[in-house]
Amino acid sequence: MSVQALNIALSGLKVAKQALDVTSNNIANAGVDGYTRKILPQYTNVGTGGTYFGVLAGNIQRNMDVALRRDVWAQTSKENYLMTRTNYLERIQTFHGASDAEQAISSAISDLENSFAQLSTSPEDIFLQNDVLNSASEVANTFNDFGDLITNTRNDAQNEMRAAVTSINELLENIASLNQAIKRDFNLDRSTAALEDERDIAIKELTKLVDISTYTRGDAVMVIQTRGGTILAEESAQELYFNPATLSAGTTGASIYLNDATGIDLTTTNLGGSLGALLELRDQTLPSYQAQADELAHKLSLRFASQGMVLFTDGSGAVPGLATADYVGYSSEIQVNPAILADTSLLRTGTEPSISVGEASSDVIQKILDFTFGDTEETTAAGTADLLAGPDLFTILGLSGTAQIAGTTDVAAMGVLSTDPDINPGDSFTLQVGGNPPQNIVIGAADDITALLATINGAMNPDLTATQGPDGQILFQATGDITISTNTISAAGLSALGFTAGTTTAQNPSFSVELSTGGVTEITIAPGDTAATLLAALNAIPELTASLGPGNILQLEPTYGGELRLVNVNGTPLTAMGMSYSQTAHVAMQSTGLGASGTLSTGITSTDFIAEYGRRMISAQAADYQDASRSYDLEGDYRGVLEQQLNNQFGVDIDQEMAALIEIQTNYSAAARVVQASRELFDELLNAI
Repeated sequence: MSVQALNIALSGLKVAKQALDVTSNNIANAGVDGYTRKILPQYTNVGTGGTYFGVLAGNIQRNMDVALRRDVWAQTSKENYLMTRTNYLERIQTFHGASDAEQAISSAISDLENSFAQLSTSPEDIFLQNDVLNSASEVANTFNDFGDLITNTRNDAQNEMRAAVTSINELLENIASLNQAIKRDFNLDRSTAALEDERDIAIKELTKLVDISTYTRGDAVMVIQTRGGTILAEESAQELYFNPATLSAGTTGASIYLNDATGIDLTTTNLGGSLGALLELRDQTLPSYQAQADELAHKLSLRFASQGMVLFTDGSGAVPGLATADYVGYSSEIQVNPAILADTSLLRTGTEPSISVGEASSDVIQKILDFTFGDTEETTAAGTADLLAGPDLFTILGLSGTAQIAGTTDVAAMGVLSTDPDINPGDSFTLQVGGNPPQNIVIGAADDITALLATINGAMNPDLTATQGPDGQILFQATGDITISTNTISAAGLSALGFTAGTTTAQNPSFSVELSTGGVTEITIAPGDTAATLLAALNAIPELTASLGPGNILQLEPTYGGELRLVNVNGTPLTAMGMSYSQTAHVAMQSTGLGASGTLSTGITSTDFIAEYGRRMISAQAADYQDASRSYDLEGDYRGVLEQQLNNQFGVDIDQEMAALIEIQTNYSAAARVVQASRELFDELLNAI
């Protein structure tokens, strides 16, 4: 056996020892997170001319499926995004409580409505008034607590963002250092496997905080980028700059920049990971919840104020304006009107001095129940006639005085009129309207009330109209004075028809106006009256606003909301003006253009009922939490599957390592036998000399 054979055997022993070290290290690190199985490449050392010089070992390597590893990192980022979002949204759900706990804002509003319903049964009861006051205070306190929760949670998220930015900067520095070391060893043809494991562990920690993309350069340096393509680390690391201030309701948060405040604003990109979730919570989700609560608090306050009861105000004692910027953060400061706290009787009378109700009246309270908690704000009326189209209303509308007479007997029950002992066939009486010629009305032998009415209407049209009343009596209505005279009929016969001889003077046309919190007011239109005269009379009615709208039509609106009822009293002036009713909707719930930035959306469709909006708000926020929680569970399970697959393929399998040990042992034994044989040959050679 030659010296060459001994060298080959010795090289085998050396490589076997190296392989044994690698395998032992694999076994020792089995189960260590981030450790990948290492292998020792082995090569036959072949010289020129095909001469074998033994075995050579290459650099320690690791196998890795780059696509699978990338999927694990992406899934880790997604899982941590959802975990962070779920944890924070759970705080909101804890505040609202279970549906049967009845502690949410919507429940407080429903309780307030119920307390007003109780007060309506006994408006002067001081104890019931205090119950309403307590319910109103609970509504305001619940809004305040929710607003404070939103602000505190936003600050908590921002503080966690600060910690996340610090951790990201540390990880980027670590990755950059590892890239330098890997590049150095790669260029020196040394193994980089262990360093790559360390780098993978650091990158995995980074993906928990932010979503990234990566690629490996030809010099083994892994470039770390945001999903938007901004480079975060190579051989050197970029630094994330974040300098936030404490947030209050309605304020916007500080941005995250690259390197300094003049660098790239990373908050405008989809950062992903827990940092992306925190940013979204701070700047979008939680502010939108604040906007929802602000919208509900503001519209609740407006709906009370529109009915003449300012129940809720801001800190200055006023109800904020209609511009969305006017009530940013209002839910955090809404309070019960100090005037009502000082005088609970205002819950019965309203807070507007012009509203006048009796001591035991529930008119204001009922108006609150019907309209504040109802689906409309008020009933209005508008006409169609141009009230400036002539010198006066009589001319414009064709009005005239009207006389009305109602008979006092049930003529319909008489059947044939001549069966009455005081009425004979051929009897007659006269009817005269104003200065028109009198008309003689003759009663036929077989006439009943229907025939008599036909005779009268035929003779008096169009100045007088005769109809049958609900109790069988005869009704006369004319556009002037009505004069009834006996002709051949006796006074007793005329009385049998329900009338007495004489003149009934025509009255000027009039109509009545009735509001929710007022009596009935009659408005009379006299000859010569103009639109200005009519408006003055209408605006003199407390709590009524009258005006001329487009086309000079009459418009009537309750000043403090509620019901409006119009009834013709004399003549049909309302008909002549073309008056009709309509329901005015509440000020609409805004769903876009909200928040301090004016860019937030509530995601809640408007609703006519205030309590329903509260329920929709709670449901929408619960749905956000449930979606995040379910997605977190699903994405976490999927991340576990991917990670298990990665570990199965590239982690340490003890059985596999034990098999490798047996193979190494076999190779070692074979090389050792060659060495032993060589030794024996050398011994024999020496002994032979």
